[in-house]
Amino acid sequence: MTVQNVQTEMLMKTTERDKDELLNALNEIFSKDYGSSLIQWRVEIIKPMASLTGFEKNNYKIVMTSCGKEVAEHSWFVRLRYHRLFPTGVLYEFYIVKDKNDKWFVWHRNR
Repeated sequence: MTVQNVQTEMLMKTTERDKDELLNALNEIFSKDYGSSLIQWRVEIIKPMASLTGFEKNNYKIVMTSCGKEVAEHSWFVRLRYHRLFPTGVLYEFYIVKDKNDKWFVWHRNR
């Protein structure tokens, strides 16, 4: 599923208080979508996109420009490091939203 084919009124507004819920959902999201070979991962950053600072704030600006402010305001930025693939790990960045059906989903991934 991508944000492009989801109406923004179907997205749920989340806050920092939803961080633990998203952390718990990551296991399900990644084992279902990316397989068990990527089980060994560590969260490096997990924040609502609107609260990003420093270099990461550029991700928020890109989403605002390409998808609009409403999508950016509803999205979370998650940076994970997978250790099983390479000894030093590989970074992946995910943009995640929650819909009104209470489901979290990845709508974009950078590697």
